Amino acid sequence: MAETRYEEVNYSKQHGKSSCCLKFWLAFFVIVSLALIGVVLWLLLAPNSASDLNARSRAALQTASGTNRPGLCALPPAQGPCKATIWRYYFDATSGECKKFIYGGCSGNANNFISIQECMNTCMLLPGSKSSNMIIILIERPKPKFCRLEMDPGPCFGAILRYAYDEKLGKCVEFAYGGCDGNANNFETLEECERKCVGELEPGTSSDGGISAVDTTLCHLPHDPGNCYAHIQRWAFDANSGQCVQFIYGGCGGNANNFETKEACERRCLANIPLARPATGDDGLPDAVCSLPAEVGPCRGALKRWYYDVSKGQCTEFVYGGCRGNANNFESKEACEARCSGELSPPPSSLFYSLTNFLSTNFFPTV
Repeated sequence: MAETRYEEVNYSKQHGKSSCCLKFWLAFFVIVSLALIGVVLWLLLAPNSASDLNARSRAALQTASGTNRPGLCALPPAQGPCKATIWRYYFDATSGECKKFIYGGCSGNANNFISIQECMNTCMLLPGSKSSNMIIILIERPKPKFCRLEMDPGPCFGAILRYAYDEKLGKCVEFAYGGCDGNANNFETLEECERKCVGELEPGTSSDGGISAVDTTLCHLPHDPGNCYAHIQRWAFDANSGQCVQFIYGGCGGNANNFETKEACERRCLANIPLARPATGDDGLPDAVCSLPAEVGPCRGALKRWYYDVSKGQCTEFVYGGCRGNANNFESKEACEARCSGELSPPPSSLFYSLTNFLSTNFFPTV
């Protein structure tokens, strides 16, 4: 009797374990099946939904004026919160051009194109379109404020070679662009910068080929090495000597009297400032330039120069530091002599006095 009861209890336990396992696997199967069905539905429906949403957002950004350019083209470039480095193109409404920018990889806005061609097709209107005249004016009109902005590398840490117009120097210069933000004074090539900000005419010529007035104010500025400590050879116009002289530029700051070549300096200043002969007074004495002492200046260059030594009555060589100094500073002995030697002949009265003094001292001493 006891044995029969034991068998019944053992059968009940085994039957209960089998029932629990069956329920567990049934529940697991249902959960996995639902998950798979959800994934399949998302894959089938999500792309269409995203496409429809993107289409709706682009349509909503269309301008209400009836032009062919969508409003997304007026949006600023947006890097987004992610940290990738993906080159994309955006339309710059200020300059009317498609430009590169770094896209972080997520979010951002609709002014974001994979290729420059896609950007141009979307935002740049072709001649004959409804607003083509407006676009041509936007691109071709001069933008003085645009070129007067200070070069801005932006907050990112790239090192992209770009060009910007430096109003102080009056020319386009290189700078390292970080890759994001900054401002519109930022060009990929030197030619583009010069075309928009410097102009195509040489100094001293007008569009009809005639001579126009040239601003020579910068030619009267003293050559300034600036605040940095580089050792760059540059040229500046010296209004006192009437010639272009070499000096050492520190690499930043300074002023507009700063040229990369002697030819550029002479083309801007020497050709447009009439040079006066050394001024002499009624007594035949020269101007103060040739009477100045040799001055090395505060910079530490080692440039071979010549100055007129009044005590010796001749041009003497000296070492010029590269900046400042004075006008008694010539690049060659010939230039020094042409300026000073012919003008420093003592007047007749001085010769007579010197001869009388010599004779009275050596041959007719006074008692």
